[in-house]
Amino acid sequence: TYEQLVPRWDAKFPDGETNGIRITKRTFAQQTHQGRDQHYWEFAPRHFTHTAILSIFSHGEERRSAFIMEEFLRVYLADKIPALRQIRNKTRIVVLFGNPDGYTLNTRQNANPTRPVDLNRNWDTDNVTYANVWENYNQGLFGHPSYNAANDKGASPFSEPESQNAKSLVDTIYPDCTVWIDWHALISADQDMAVFTCGITDL
Repeated sequence: TYEQLVPRWDAKFPDGETNGIRITKRTFAQQTHQGRDQHYWEFAPRHFTHTAILSIFSHGEERRSAFIMEEFLRVYLADKIPALRQIRNKTRIVVLFGNPDGYTLNTRQNANPTRPVDLNRNWDTDNVTYANVWENYNQGLFGHPSYNAANDKGASPFSEPESQNAKSLVDTIYPDCTVWIDWHALISADQDMAVFTCGITDL
């Protein structure tokens, strides 16, 4: 459950400095529908020039994205891979827990009591070359012939507390954000073996 995950991350990534990376856990003021705190962790080198936001388990049942991220951060903090050093020394990494309620319930959507929402579809954009993400995603539009409840995009863009919190990361907290990467994970446990195929054994 989420209540088990958070203490595990607290233990693995405590506030303080590890190999030159300052780790800080932060919590949004706005809670989820079921009253859970939504957290994000900041990993900042001393002289960063870029900020990357990495969101995990926006689809709550993709719990393994948290495990994969833990493995990435373990390697990242150990600083034993020269190829990662440029990223490590220049990029502030922010890891967002995307869907706390869905993680606990093991559901794709959040825990909106009226109509559970696929948080990965609750975004919008004004980029005319990419049309309008929320407006044109008909599979998530309640009442549309192609509607799929598993992909419900919500009543309006950023209608959900979790997506509002995520939006605030870019709008107000990290307006210098260079890139946002939404980490997903396959449901099959067999796919997790890919995490260990790099042959690194001395970390």
